[in-house]
Amino acid sequence: VSGGSFTLITPMVVAANNPNIGIGGAFGAALVGSGVLFILGPIAIRYLHKYFSPTVTGAVVLTVGICIGATAFGNFNVESETAIAVMVVVVIVLLNFFGKGLIKQCCILIGMVIGYVVAAALGMVDFSSIGEASWFSMVKPFAWGVNFNVGAILTICAVHIGTLMEMVGDTTGLSNRLPTSEELSRTIRGGGITGMFASAFNGAPVITGSANVGIVAMTGVGSRFVTGLGGIIFLAFAVFPKLAQLLALIPNCVMAGAVLVMCGQISASGLRVISMGDFTERNTTILAIALAIGIGGNFGVANLAFLPSTVTTIFTGIPGTALVALVLNMILPKAAEDE
Repeated sequence: VSGGSFTLITPMVVAANNPNIGIGGAFGAALVGSGVLFILGPIAIRYLHKYFSPTVTGAVVLTVGICIGATAFGNFNVESETAIAVMVVVVIVLLNFFGKGLIKQCCILIGMVIGYVVAAALGMVDFSSIGEASWFSMVKPFAWGVNFNVGAILTICAVHIGTLMEMVGDTTGLSNRLPTSEELSRTIRGGGITGMFASAFNGAPVITGSANVGIVAMTGVGSRFVTGLGGIIFLAFAVFPKLAQLLALIPNCVMAGAVLVMCGQISASGLRVISMGDFTERNTTILAIALAIGIGGNFGVANLAFLPSTVTTIFTGIPGTALVALVLNMILPKAAEDE
């Protein structure tokens, strides 16, 4: 299941605000960057796959859960919003543990619907925008134009190093084993194709949707049929603006409650992947340093404002954990217990 990449938002915004590049140049860079990911990503995976140990991939999955989950706490700022977020969490957990069949599988959706209805009843949702929206509208490719700036393209390609590792982590978090090189290559190719398509139609480049890893872990539903049906539903949102507005009006506090549960599941998956390996001194060192730099950098990125945005994007948060763990696993010598 794919979704827009948070990692690429910052460099695209920086490029769009540059008068020499503009928003057309930002999407042009995203388009080319996704093409480079499609071509070079599988090649990189082929040579680096042997270094994707449980410690490396587990650290990435754990960081995905923590970093994305942390964003939820900025979406409920008053007592009523906090109460709704907590209610959504409670409903999801209760339905997941005590529900049966379809009720259990739809626990996240039901929790969000209940939260949406309660928020609307409390006057927290303004439905006027639905009436103002048109019934039908075709999506126009390259609505803001497109141009190609070498500097912006190189920046997006560099940041894609981090998104590649994020896709590796997401794919690992979905299974009870480490994915094969071919499985990861297919994932990367899919991300490259959908990223090019999304960029052409005015969206952020698409990679594996990290939050969906938590949904699969909680509901146990990973069917391609369900994923395809979800794609059809979102296509309907794209061409019927009134439906899109109904989705866009979901209060942030409702989304935050669902995200907390999903990202908690992702973090738990990361711990499970880490436990597939041995807690040797070498693996513990890799885990400690990678998590400290990635997660610490994610929460302290404001203190790194003196660095170029590309550097902070690559070396903090999910990309930071991934790159540090991978490099350390490549260069640190192995003792007998690590063999």
